[in-house]
Amino acid sequence: MNDEKTVSSAVRELIRRERKQGHNNVADQLERVLSLRAPHSSQRTIRDTVTAPAVPRSKGDGSALVDVRKCSKSLDDIVLREETAAKICRFLQEYSKQELLNRYGLLPKQKLLFFGPPGNGKTYAAEVIASELGLPLFYVRFDGLVGSYLGETASNLRKVFEFAHSGLGILFFDEFDAIAKRRNDPNDVGELKRVVNSFLQLLDGYQGKSPIIAATNHEDILDYALWRRFDDAVFFPLPNEVELQRYIKLRLSGFSIEGFASEDVAKWVLGFSFAVVQRIVTDAIKTMILTGEGVISRGMLRDAIERSRSSEIHKLDRMSEPNIHR
Repeated sequence: MNDEKTVSSAVRELIRRERKQGHNNVADQLERVLSLRAPHSSQRTIRDTVTAPAVPRSKGDGSALVDVRKCSKSLDDIVLREETAAKICRFLQEYSKQELLNRYGLLPKQKLLFFGPPGNGKTYAAEVIASELGLPLFYVRFDGLVGSYLGETASNLRKVFEFAHSGLGILFFDEFDAIAKRRNDPNDVGELKRVVNSFLQLLDGYQGKSPIIAATNHEDILDYALWRRFDDAVFFPLPNEVELQRYIKLRLSGFSIEGFASEDVAKWVLGFSFAVVQRIVTDAIKTMILTGEGVISRGMLRDAIERSRSSEIHKLDRMSEPNIHR
């Protein structure tokens, strides 16, 4: 019974941390697993919500173009390559001391481009920056931004920039390549070229105080002219072994483990992204809960790794099929 209480307490602490870090899907999954072992429990986690007046909306269907998100993360919650962390810290320093720079006729960096393979912290880093600066995150919604009518997307873009100009937050374009592909791509229609032109003009003419961050997993297809519009480009690579050790220690803090160390796991998962490693660790934690064990064993973690590896291989095989619809 004491083991059950210890496990439940540790998992609830993990759920609290996941909520704080914005991993709501992971937290929801862990809560559902806990409910299987305590079906009469009615405990719920209450999350803060942030509402903002005058959020811009698409002229076409009236959908919101921006989600305003309140972030509560810190630099201590993220594992980054040294060069990546240095650039983010420099950005925070310049923004926080912009009045000092202004005395010398200088401006802080305001536009950052995040690039690198998926699942390695680009979106999370944008949330950390917003939280460290005490600003909301203006998360641009591409499902509303990209319209089906001629000129609608460019019009929606102008609304987003006007919103950022009138307020104060971090304007964040995730999956930036959706509207920023090279204009010389023969497979793209003229409308997308007009969207890229509009974006370039909006970036050039932007004078708002809200910093702008754009993130992409496919930097190779971005229009060349966009790169020089940003004050800095920040690379988010796959984690190396040392970074994986730090990340795994962070994720497993508060849990008892048996038969392995973080250094072992880092070797087993080398080559995976942080996002995949997060799923592996969560999978092992679920196994611990469902089996009623008080520790995460070596076998639980190795089984979780093999399940994830099988999924990744299947995904790659499917992507390589010539006739697959994407």
